[in-house]
Amino acid sequence: MTQTGDSECRSGSSSGQAESRPNQSSWFVTDEAAQSTGTSPDGVNGPPQALGGSAGSKPKFLKLGTFNGSTPLEACLIKLQGCTKYNAWSAEDRVCHIIAGLEGPAQQVLYDVNDSTTDTELINILKNRFGNAKKVEQHRAALRARRMKPGESLQDLYVDMKYLMSLAYAGERGVVCESLAKDMFLDAMDNPQLRQRVLDQQPNNID
Repeated sequence: MTQTGDSECRSGSSSGQAESRPNQSSWFVTDEAAQSTGTSPDGVNGPPQALGGSAGSKPKFLKLGTFNGSTPLEACLIKLQGCTKYNAWSAEDRVCHIIAGLEGPAQQVLYDVNDSTTDTELINILKNRFGNAKKVEQHRAALRARRMKPGESLQDLYVDMKYLMSLAYAGERGVVCESLAKDMFLDAMDNPQLRQRVLDQQPNNID
């Protein structure tokens, strides 16, 4: 990573914090959206031809969105992998895009970043601050205590239980994990009649 290029990228991310920020719910920004405003995917003014494709063609660029520490870091890292593969980013590109996307409390990690910080080191810093590992017991306690709310549908309960399982047992797979998820889902119903109806279907897992 060259010191000049990295410094420019990082200084650009700092100045950009005072400007309008992208919607956090939109992690990927395609070049199609940029074409409508006459800008490149990086926000630089330029002709649509520079984006590499006519209207209706496959998007040529996926832009990494923002991270402020309030959403699961693991999901954001998966999206980073997608952008890296799609855009053919280098390690230096990853550092620049991660830094540019940090907002709110997540910006505090910038105090631990310098011109020689690699993408792996930056990700490890984020994991130490915002990763799921330190919150596993909290997620497992929330999973055990989860109960169906008045008026809540079985589908909504299922979606939330799947989400809590992904946090409480991240990366774990297999029969034991599936059986645990099924039992906790049945307990969360908190309704003996409904529980029995589900058991009558002889499910092997939560799905």
